[in-house]
Amino acid sequence: MKGENRLNENKTIKITSIRDRIFKEIFHDERNKELLKVVIETCLKINIKGVRYIPTELPQGNYQIKGKTMDILLDTDKGKINVELNARKNPYTNSRNFSYICNVYIRNTLVGQDYGENIDVIQINLSFGLGVKGNVYEEYLVMNKRGKRYIKNLKIYEFNMDKIMEFWYSKNARMIKKYKYLIMLGLNSLELEELASEDKRVEEYMKTLDSVTVSIGINDWIDEETDQRFIRNTIEREATRKGLQKGLKQGLKEGRKEIAENLIKEGMSMDKIASICNISEAELDKLLLERKKNDLE
Repeated sequence: MKGENRLNENKTIKITSIRDRIFKEIFHDERNKELLKVVIETCLKINIKGVRYIPTELPQGNYQIKGKTMDILLDTDKGKINVELNARKNPYTNSRNFSYICNVYIRNTLVGQDYGENIDVIQINLSFGLGVKGNVYEEYLVMNKRGKRYIKNLKIYEFNMDKIMEFWYSKNARMIKKYKYLIMLGLNSLELEELASEDKRVEEYMKTLDSVTVSIGINDWIDEETDQRFIRNTIEREATRKGLQKGLKQGLKEGRKEIAENLIKEGMSMDKIASICNISEAELDKLLLERKKNDLE
């Protein structure tokens, strides 16, 4: 009965795969490998085979991305494929994701024991927050101004999910058919019922979303803004408690810094840490430099 209530609630609340945990719960599951394949095949316009999940934890020796995991990393017959869901576009998103795919490229070279370009290394960015103008996707290659490729096997694609979702809301039948497996990622169960009416794969995804939503629990139903406010309030209380011991003003600042350091260790994104802990980017950069210095000692 409780599961049914949550399921019915999902049909009115905007619970979609745009939420990081839901995206990973669905597409990191071996049972849903075929769902992931149709998403990738829609993006790359090719058929892929031999899909195998690769651990997404980044090397611990890299200070900047220590403890951070990529969203999806696969070994396929078409090469190594990294999929990143960007729920919002931040100033650092491109640099961060580029560091991810470069890391994959380096690992691929080390495993291959040579500098050959016979295996493609591909990153697919599903990005929200770009606005509805511009192209559906952009392809980025390493080349000079005249178009001569520097290396041939590194490719980055960024799909404008805002523009793709606009096809759904404007009822553009031709483009909905073309991009339905990307559109489904931004729809809740109620909206998916319409899209799934003529497509078994979308129907399978809808049932999977419902199942994952019910299993995760109530904490992940809170919208991101509310979630961050709750976290911020908790941190404020903890920082205030520390402040009573150290002197309120200084203790509040030190408490926030201590918690920010812990969140950095957990791999939380820099913008969320800055927002939650009410710490400036300059202070956060200083903390990162201190951690780097400590790691080297």
